[in-house]
Amino acid sequence: MSVVIIPAYKPDKTLIAITDKLWVYGCQIVVVDDGNGNEYESIFEKIDDICIILRNSEKRGKGAAIKTALTYIRQELWENQVIGIMDADGQYLSEDMIKLLGYARTHNKSLILGVREIEKDMTLRSRIGNKVTKMIFQFISGVKVSDIQTGLRAFSSNLLREMCLVKGERYEYERNVLLSMARSGISIEEVPI
Repeated sequence: MSVVIIPAYKPDKTLIAITDKLWVYGCQIVVVDDGNGNEYESIFEKIDDICIILRNSEKRGKGAAIKTALTYIRQELWENQVIGIMDADGQYLSEDMIKLLGYARTHNKSLILGVREIEKDMTLRSRIGNKVTKMIFQFISGVKVSDIQTGLRAFSSNLLREMCLVKGERYEYERNVLLSMARSGISIEEVPI
């Protein structure tokens, strides 16, 4: 079984489309409402029958939302699964997540990143910033990663404990995951999407 985590802050109808497609593919979906309040309740009501919805009473950040879901999966869902994490904004296709989950199933000791050729559409300033960030990450971790900020990741439940222990409550959590995995000797693999 595959489980997909979607942290959601101020979601729109895109979240409904993403969850509908993932449901068709047979995924269990865990959406974390990161303190959205009543204004977004109609979105969550539309996906309530196909998703497990976890709620943070106030905005805690993307990392905290992901860890809320990871803790739930660790406590409530069965072992030997493949877990994916994707953003709620539709930046990535559900089909790309399915591709990553399939890859993670056969590479169960690795963290899998969905990466795309992003530099061709970047401004020169963004391209330089991206290259510098990648170089710094590689220097610190010893691991070369094309996109340290990708919002599309997958891994086996074998890594669940380590993922729960990573520090960070906001966007830094995703970077910290990469550093933690690299320092622990866990392979980080990239899949083109």
